[in-house]
Amino acid sequence: SINESHGAGSGDKRLVQVAQRLRSVFRQRETVGGRSGDEFAVLLGDFTGQSELEMLAEKGVSTFRPPFIIDGNTYHSSASIGMTTARAGGNTADQLIQQADAAMYHAKAGGRGDYRHFDQDMVDQSTALLALETDLHSSIEGEQLEIFLQPVVELATGKLHASECLLRWRHPTRGLLSPDDFLGTLKDIGLLQKITELTLDRIVQYKLTQEHSLSINLPAELLGNRIFVANLLQRFSGGQLNPHHLIIEITEDSLRSVL
Repeated sequence: SINESHGAGSGDKRLVQVAQRLRSVFRQRETVGGRSGDEFAVLLGDFTGQSELEMLAEKGVSTFRPPFIIDGNTYHSSASIGMTTARAGGNTADQLIQQADAAMYHAKAGGRGDYRHFDQDMVDQSTALLALETDLHSSIEGEQLEIFLQPVVELATGKLHASECLLRWRHPTRGLLSPDDFLGTLKDIGLLQKITELTLDRIVQYKLTQEHSLSINLPAELLGNRIFVANLLQRFSGGQLNPHHLIIEITEDSLRSVL
């Protein structure tokens, strides 16, 4: 964000200041170096145990709390730290970097400004997530995504008001999955728009009448997506969907994000 708002020169100066602060935390014999972008790595040659690692990590996090002053502008930053330890007779350099990366991303996911030590569960979670991402891509080609219709009934009259479209994933090995199991991953890998477009295509196949409207949930990310909105309007103007027979549901968070 500093590069975008004040140029790469200011961003580079900030990185220099970060390096200086890190050097003040660690001993002179330790190796501190920039990896890529805004990531740094520290190589500790020896330490007394886990407690010393945690103490250094806490100092590393706290050194970012004072603001950075660059060319008269004030910037606030936080650090997320991942740690791992080489075991006797094991761990290559690449494995250590991978483990520290995994721990760092878990620290970021916890809200930033924190540190984590690597454990095998992190790799298992990452492996499971990667498999889920791969399966999601395959689900589109294999037409594993299905729409279930849930009736919405007027209590006073018992009349059918509409049917809510509920997306389900019929996974080949895990069975029928609800959006809670995969919606977050859809967003992360950029498939949310494509899946929603496919859902709308399925809705087009239904013969909707005024007495049988369908409702669909639209997340905030798509309400602000010009391409998606243009495609939706095209479906209306092209006669594929009748806006009088389609109910678009949004959450309070979605409404707040577009106001």
